[in-house]
Amino acid sequence: MTSRDSRQPLIALEKVDVHFSVKRGRRGGRAPLVAVDDVSLDVVEGEVLGIVGESGSGKSTLGRTMIGLQSPTAGRVRVGGVELDRRSRKGAEARRFGLQMVFQDPLGSLNPRLTVGRSLAEPLRNARMPRDRVRARTRDLLDDVGLPSNYADRYPHELSGGQQQRVAIARALATDPRAIVFDEAVSALDVSTQAQVVNLLIELREAKKLTYVFISHDIAIVNHISTRIAVMYLGRVVEIGEAAQLNRDGLHPYTVALRSAVPEVDPRLEAERRRILLDGPLPSPVDRPSGCRFHTRCPVAQLGRCSVDDPALLETAPGRWVACHFPGSLRPASGRP
Repeated sequence: MTSRDSRQPLIALEKVDVHFSVKRGRRGGRAPLVAVDDVSLDVVEGEVLGIVGESGSGKSTLGRTMIGLQSPTAGRVRVGGVELDRRSRKGAEARRFGLQMVFQDPLGSLNPRLTVGRSLAEPLRNARMPRDRVRARTRDLLDDVGLPSNYADRYPHELSGGQQQRVAIARALATDPRAIVFDEAVSALDVSTQAQVVNLLIELREAKKLTYVFISHDIAIVNHISTRIAVMYLGRVVEIGEAAQLNRDGLHPYTVALRSAVPEVDPRLEAERRRILLDGPLPSPVDRPSGCRFHTRCPVAQLGRCSVDDPALLETAPGRWVACHFPGSLRPASGRP
């Protein structure tokens, strides 16, 4: 298992596959779409595991599988050492183990017919909390996410996008979860609001001793909030390491390319930065390349090997994993130390 220490992980994935059946053209019949392919990954209690990759890399499907909203086609998912029951109703396992998820579109995840107060009260009443305590708890939740108590009387459409997402975060906190999965939770917000929400999440984690899985296509935001990062490409985890390690010294060419897209704050370093552009779009998960699935876009691929042999995810140093035949061979050309 690719965890950072020997403690029992809160969430453990073992050789997890998630396949979907999709229609191939008008008359082509159906074909398997491999969204997640042979992923083994641990989430240690108290950490923030960032999962980063392009759209279509399988990261959102992996997040849903972690908490039981999506059943794996193969492999096992354990929470606190107990395997999730694939036969349970959607969401039942998440409630059973105290897991929550915050989605990309807060307005779509909130009932437009319920006020903010009623949306926050619903999970509390489902947990059979007394009515007088529900009111007090609702006020506390709004305060936790930086919203005035009178927002309890407002409807979701009366709030800004950032305020809607704060309500969604408050609802996730309502039942004191053990872990929260954030699926592109700030990507729909403007830059200043993103920073405010991310800083709020950092404060909440420290105050409430929470465990996060933070999913995003933006490696800069992932690096800011995460203690450890897993990089995904076409359904596979291709690199895992401490956030500071990956930011300083990515080993997989895909990680280096993602990092090269992040602007530097220092104007001198920004002037020296070279963006590594990947040729072509992300290949289809219905028709994946042979060998290393990144070789069709990799600047350092050697076709005699990379197009034939699929590299395994191997530990190159304690807590550092990479799936590449030539790790560290692509270096960013920038003034960054």
